[in-house]
Amino acid sequence: MLTIVLLLTGDVQEARMMQAYLQENYPGEEYERILVYCGEDAEALAFLDQEVSAVLFDGRGAGIAASCNAALHHANGQEILFSAACYILVPSALLAMQRAAGGSDGASLVVPMMKDALGVDEVQRLPANPGASYRDADGLRRFAERLSAKRDTFFVSAVLDFCFLAQRQALLDIGGFSEEFHTTPFLMLDLCLRFWQMGRSRVAAHGAFAHRNEMALPYNAQDEAAFIRKYGLKYPYSFLPRTDLLEMVDLQKPSLAVLEVGCACGATLLAIRNKNPEARLYGIEFNEKAAAFARHFAVVEALDVETLDRPAWHEKFDYIILGDVIEHLREPQRAMKNLALLLKPGGCVLVSTPNVMHFSVFRMMLAGRWKYEEAGILDRTHLRFFTRTELLALLEAAGLEPQEVFESREETEHDQAFIAQLAALLAPGVDPEELHAYQWKVVAKKR
Repeated sequence: MLTIVLLLTGDVQEARMMQAYLQENYPGEEYERILVYCGEDAEALAFLDQEVSAVLFDGRGAGIAASCNAALHHANGQEILFSAACYILVPSALLAMQRAAGGSDGASLVVPMMKDALGVDEVQRLPANPGASYRDADGLRRFAERLSAKRDTFFVSAVLDFCFLAQRQALLDIGGFSEEFHTTPFLMLDLCLRFWQMGRSRVAAHGAFAHRNEMALPYNAQDEAAFIRKYGLKYPYSFLPRTDLLEMVDLQKPSLAVLEVGCACGATLLAIRNKNPEARLYGIEFNEKAAAFARHFAVVEALDVETLDRPAWHEKFDYIILGDVIEHLREPQRAMKNLALLLKPGGCVLVSTPNVMHFSVFRMMLAGRWKYEEAGILDRTHLRFFTRTELLALLEAAGLEPQEVFESREETEHDQAFIAQLAALLAPGVDPEELHAYQWKVVAKKR
């Protein structure tokens, strides 16, 4: 038997839709159906109370976590699908999730693919595909059935969408849902991290697709504060995979060895593992709480790259990744020379850093200000600032030959008019493109 737990928080219309959804997709005796209502609509609760084929838990006073825990303890199925009411998962997708769980020792937390998954973990996001369009429930069913032929799974770090399959005993072993959190995104984050801490995999089943109806992402400042207190980490900062930098990596290179400086919880390294399970992964991370998560699949140490002396690592790595790191260093020149020693001959560093020549910095200075912020080019933790010229000079001084330079930008028509005025003031030979780039990304090869 499989238990399906649906979490409802809306009005009677949502309740009617969920009743029809269950009757159409999961009517048989092989399913145990549990409804958890944590909304504020008495009419919706009364309507659900008439549903004889499902058990109803009134969670209006208890909250989501406690009510889902009650459903967990009541459940009889060995496997449980927990899903908020905004997600539509047809039987072929659920079977694909069960197949993925069986292939991952049965103790995994399995999530489906989505067109636009919440959060920063891109593994769960379905690649853009014109064939993924559908207009109605029949079209959704046909699309999900076609996709269900896929059997591959990829590891995820931490997800926000409240739609997952797990073994009931595995959920009980980790203590169920943490009642210190009140909203589904943080309940999911916490659940993923506790699976992670116990060495239990979290995977996205590429043969499973869930449709999500429009919803407002619930944000709770108390939950965010509780998450930081509990884990010493910030979301999304500690879980952001730098897939933009991985586009510059030959991920299928034989005997691939990669070092990431400032790897946090290892989301970028995990993305490499998904593409190349045999890759040798290393990280440097000072935050011990973040490093503890990354150590489940990589060798991670707390090292000072400015004084780094690790002969055993000399000429060990094909790639060294520094995603927005050098601006935080006291002596980036020394650090870069130390890291260059760790590259194999012909190995590459991938560096990204904010561009201090961006037009927004000029706009601030022309207003008589130089204001540090919580994030961005003038992040208050930045110690060094770079233009493209200075960044390339830093790499060349370390014996690294820049191969490619990329930029990221985002600007309005109003910004472009301001940039044109600034460009007229540039010294001869200075590229006006330097005013557009918000961030520089460089691939540099060891000479």
